[in-house]
Formats: sequence, structure tokens, C-alpha cells
Amino acid sequence: MHHHQAEASLVRFFYHLRQVTLPHPTDQSDIIFEQVRRLFLLVWSASVPVRLIGVGVSGLSPHQLSLWESATETQRKERERRLNSALQELRERYGEQIILTGGERIED
Repeated sequence: MHHHQAEASLVRFFYHLRQVTLPHPTDQSDIIFEQVRRLFLLVWSASVPVRLIGVGVSGLSPHQLSLWESATETQRKERERRLNSALQELRERYGEQIILTGGERIED
């Protein structure tokens, strides 16, 4: 007779839901990422492993200039928009790892 033994370690998961509304509409991934990072750091405890992080957006609308945006600010945003579009095109064509920002890591 063979004896089989199974062990299970049960981990309790905690859910922390946070949201933020931006003062102005944006299509800039770095602005969205910084808000996600800020919210994460509000609830994160280094002693507890993180299993999953989900991000969602809502209230999407076409880009509309604010009355308070200067031409210089508008030009900067347009350059960033074109850069993000070019990066997305490269990633779609050659894969996600083709170009990484300074904070991204390559997983082996």
C-alpha cells in the first residue's frame, strides 16, 4: 500500500479598491501610471505579497483642449501623444519588449 499525502497552504486574500478622478482629461499613459502608483503606495504593505493589480478607466471622451492650456502645453501634449502612438506601433509590430521605459524590467 502506498501512502499519499497532500498539503495545502491557504492564503487569505485582501482586496483594496481605490479610485481617483483626474482634474483634466488625459490620454497620457505616464499620467495614468503615476496615479495608479500613488494609489498603490497608499495601501501597499511590504510584508504582504501582491497577487494582482487591476487598473480601469472610465468617463472616456475625445481629446478636448482646456481653456487654460497654453499653446506650449498643447504642443508638448501633442508631441507626447505622437511618441506614445509610435511606441505602441513598435510594440505591436515587434513585441512588448522592443522598447521599455526606465521603470520597466525585462523578465527572463
